[in-house]
Formats: sequence, structure tokens, C-alpha cells
Amino acid sequence: ANVNRLEREANKDDDDDDDEAIVVQSSAAAKLVAAAKLDRFAEVGSLVTGNPEATPSDAADWLEGLVADLQVPKLRELCDIAEVTDDLVAEIVEATAKASSTKGNPVTLTSAELEGALRLAL
Repeated sequence: ANVNRLEREANKDDDDDDDEAIVVQSSAAAKLVAAAKLDRFAEVGSLVTGNPEATPSDAADWLEGLVADLQVPKLRELCDIAEVTDDLVAEIVEATAKASSTKGNPVTLTSAELEGALRLAL
């Protein structure tokens, strides 16, 4: 009986090691995927700026300039929202975090980062 218990405990430890290895591998894979996605934004930066050394930040700056040049209205104006309450912001952030379309972003944003982006867009 003691041998069986020791075997079970040894197998449990092996399973724990396997679980830890899977987590490490998953984390490494997620970082590789995020890096590849960011590389795509660097490529976009190169295309829109004409600079082969452009970074994702350069792409964002270019897009920001385009939005200003085209006078794209703020989200509040587009949606005809008179007042944006903290409760509405929290509701939108929660829904955004759960949305399947958010899963395709190159970097997972925290709720605070989503809220910041939303408030800038308003």
C-alpha cells in the first residue's frame, strides 16, 4: 500500500512538473506571438512612413496625424453621446475585455489601459 501511495505521489509531482512546463511553454509562445504581431505594426510603420527602420510607435504617430488631418470626429460625436458616466465607461471596458475581437490584439490590455484608450477616444 505504501508503494502505491509513493508511486501516486511521484506521479503527481511529475504531473505538476508537466503543468509548470506547459505554463512556461505557453508563456513563451504568447510572447513570440505578441512579438510577431508587433513586427507587423513595424512593417506598417515602414509602409506608411517610407522609413524602413520605422517602429510600431512610428505607425501610431502616422495614424494619429492622419486622424487629425482628416478631422475624424471623436467617438462621443460619432455616437451622439451627451454624457459619458463612469458606469458607462466601466460597462464598455468590461464588454471590450470579453469581446472576441479583442483577443486578436497584439498585446493584451489591462482594464485600466482599455479605459484610458476609451477616454482618449471620447
